[in-house]
Amino acid sequence: MLKPILETLALRTSNPVYAPILDGLITIQKYLDKKYSYYPDTEKIPLELLKNTSEELWADKKNGTIRIVKHYFELCVLQKLEKAPGEAF
Repeated sequence: MLKPILETLALRTSNPVYAPILDGLITIQKYLDKKYSYYPDTEKIPLELLKNTSEELWADKKNGTIRIVKHYFELCVLQKLEKAPGEAF
């Protein structure tokens, strides 16, 4: 359901405060067709989108590394987008 929405919408902002949300949406779109449970370690994830969200939900800690759970990151980004004022985008 998310893929046709992201392919249809053209989001942009001139306000740098909302740039992380756009970065998050770009990351989501990049990996939407991938069956990964986690984002690759090499991917730059805008972690500021995950603040105020329990790390237990979006992080999987194994062997001293933190992996970002794809499903929960998507939910966090969509929640931030929902709460952003309409004139932000």
